[in-house]
Amino acid sequence: MSITTPIRASLFLFLILDLILCFYSTFGRTLPYNDNNKNNNNIIFPSNYSSLPSNTSDFFDTVTISIVNDFLPQSRILVFNANDFSSPIILKPGKPFVQVTNTKIKFAHFRLDSFEPECCSIAKYNPKVDAGHRNVFWSVKNDGPYHSWDNHNWRRTTTWSMC
Repeated sequence: MSITTPIRASLFLFLILDLILCFYSTFGRTLPYNDNNKNNNNIIFPSNYSSLPSNTSDFFDTVTISIVNDFLPQSRILVFNANDFSSPIILKPGKPFVQVTNTKIKFAHFRLDSFEPECCSIAKYNPKVDAGHRNVFWSVKNDGPYHSWDNHNWRRTTTWSMC
């Protein structure tokens, strides 16, 4: 075995890591997902549009955030926007919005469109609150958004106010 074999192996591993980080920063975009029942769910793959990962631990330290509109079908329109992606999303009742992302703080804003619009803001992921939890769940209801780590025990974090 020559001395160049370990060097080649190291270069190959660095190349693979570089490709992973390039895909992470380039192709982490909102993609539609269709399941067998033809229900559209929104899934976001790891990305932070405002900056590239500062180091490799940002890429591998991820959290899954799930937000569901728990209003009755055909009720009010719930629009959701966040600081880590640019386009607002309409959350359809009962259809979860799922995001896999890094563990930096992420804020979100909800707006109920109606004759008298109501709004509220949350930290959809806050490392000071959610650290150590791989999953963060949000349920948006008539009286405000609810937070959970296990999708069973819920705590309301804020209420609606006039926009």
